[in-house]
Amino acid sequence: MPRSFLRFLMTSSVLLFLPSLLPAQDAPPADSADAGSVRVLYTGKLFGYFRVPNAQPPDATTVCLDSDKTTNSHAVQQFEEKVKEERLEKFILVGMGDNFAPGIEARKFCKPPGHQFKKAHNHKIKPSPYDRSGKEFFAWDEKNRVWRTNEYVGENGSDDAKDLENKLAAGLGSIPRDNVADFFVREGYAAVVPGKHDFYYGAERLRELAVYLANEPITNDNSLHGRGVQMLGVNLVIDTTWRKGHQPLSD
Repeated sequence: MPRSFLRFLMTSSVLLFLPSLLPAQDAPPADSADAGSVRVLYTGKLFGYFRVPNAQPPDATTVCLDSDKTTNSHAVQQFEEKVKEERLEKFILVGMGDNFAPGIEARKFCKPPGHQFKKAHNHKIKPSPYDRSGKEFFAWDEKNRVWRTNEYVGENGSDDAKDLENKLAAGLGSIPRDNVADFFVREGYAAVVPGKHDFYYGAERLRELAVYLANEPITNDNSLHGRGVQMLGVNLVIDTTWRKGHQPLSD
């Protein structure tokens, strides 16, 4: 578990939950809080260490070989033990930034996805020891239910590749799941705020994560929020620039 998170939790229970109508120094213990108050739990700088499961397979049929990769990460187990220890119930949970990266198991699949298009290898897609596993190298092809390499999207030239490229350009990309996002869903977060490290995969993937979070149902009975995790990004603007110099069209 990240040291900053441990220090944050262990300083005092007052920092862990804040009744909405009381000063922090007057906050009652968890088991005697006023029935009319609302507890707000907040976390920050989780850095992708909180994962459900610990390692993410590239598809529903692939099994991560190491036994610990089928369970939740150690940080998640400690988080849930802390919530149970503090006897916290019926709360609002908020993530304050740097949620999805740079923890290594948050940034990669446990095995490289198949169908890795390689233009430099005469378009061969046979598995290779050099196949990549980092999530940032792939885009999800919802039509065919596979991860496609970025080269496939931009250089394959097939109708499917062009359709996927157009979909991504229109901001309509999606992901089938993410093991860090699934932690926020599992714990019943009401909202998360993007931080610097959340842009590790680029702005488009962050938007895809936001859509995924918003559409996954929350089943955690302790959460007062049950409408999907909302990513608060009204202060963010997507600004695009040309990759290479270009000549603008005349009026």
